[in-house]
Amino acid sequence: MVRSRWSLALAALLLACPLGTYSQESDWETTLNHVRPAVVQVFGQTDRWTTCGSGVVISPHGYILTASHVLEDARLIVVVLKDGREYEASVVRTHQSMDVGLLRIMATGLTPIRFGNAAELDDGAKVWILGHPGCAEELVVAQGNVGRTSENRPMGTLWYDAPVRQGHSGGPVLNAAGELVAVHFEQPAAEGGGRAVSAQEAIRLIPMGVLSFADWVTVSEPVAPGDVLEIDPTGIGQYRLARGPCTVSVAGVVSTAPGIVLGGDLVLGSGFEVLGEDQALLALLGVVPVKVTDEGGTIAVGDLLIVSSTPGHAMRWDPDSGEICGLVGKALEPHEEGESIIEVLLTR
Repeated sequence: MVRSRWSLALAALLLACPLGTYSQESDWETTLNHVRPAVVQVFGQTDRWTTCGSGVVISPHGYILTASHVLEDARLIVVVLKDGREYEASVVRTHQSMDVGLLRIMATGLTPIRFGNAAELDDGAKVWILGHPGCAEELVVAQGNVGRTSENRPMGTLWYDAPVRQGHSGGPVLNAAGELVAVHFEQPAAEGGGRAVSAQEAIRLIPMGVLSFADWVTVSEPVAPGDVLEIDPTGIGQYRLARGPCTVSVAGVVSTAPGIVLGGDLVLGSGFEVLGEDQALLALLGVVPVKVTDEGGTIAVGDLLIVSSTPGHAMRWDPDSGEICGLVGKALEPHEEGESIIEVLLTR
């Protein structure tokens, strides 16, 4: 905790130096560069001082995981992105015993982290903890080895011997693939090292719809991210561009950055291919960019969307037109004319 965000930040910039070491191999550096935009600074202004910590972007739509103690008693929370942009954040949820919190900033198009599985890490596995100790702008990478899995795993936590410091709190703990396996929250004073809540436990804090759910399907024609798909009546087990305006076979939307892929433990963020040979990742639930037209008129936030006559596109549903059919979801962004892509909460 500090009395002034800027005075401590200046001091930290003069004194701080990177902790630990990380692999200099080009593959790890590439991974780190890919992950870097997902790591943010978190500042909390209380009535007496400013707290500071780190956070990690988990959704393109502004959702961020951090440590709940960084937010304690804060009347104003500010998130600073890698590019220097600052946003006031609102607290969506916190879990005191897990020491994890979920924030939301009003920004879209962010680069989210990819999720991994802490249960796959054995004693001795290497992990990297990213954060901003001392409120410094500089990203500090601390490397360590996992230990005590038998006593920590049942608690949903992860212990490691990395040289973490105050300010790493809320930062991501990564495996060798650059995936989020935990969120750092504690540095045991007596024994060194650090502890984190596993990503699988932190996910319990995230409301339905923040992370989109997707599944691989077979398509009978070329499709692209944002296309609305329906079950293909001419091919068993296949999907095609939805043909509106009133289809009863709407299945979902071709994903852009799936949160969770069904049929396994794979939890994803960005950087994942959503199209394969004759296959596509079909988002079933959650917030997803969707192709829309003005066929049904101007779209306002909150409007229900149905399939339009333009294959693969959605349009506004007119409540005066009768019973709704071909429902896609609820608009989260406005659209005035022509064709575009907007954020939509898929509805079933």
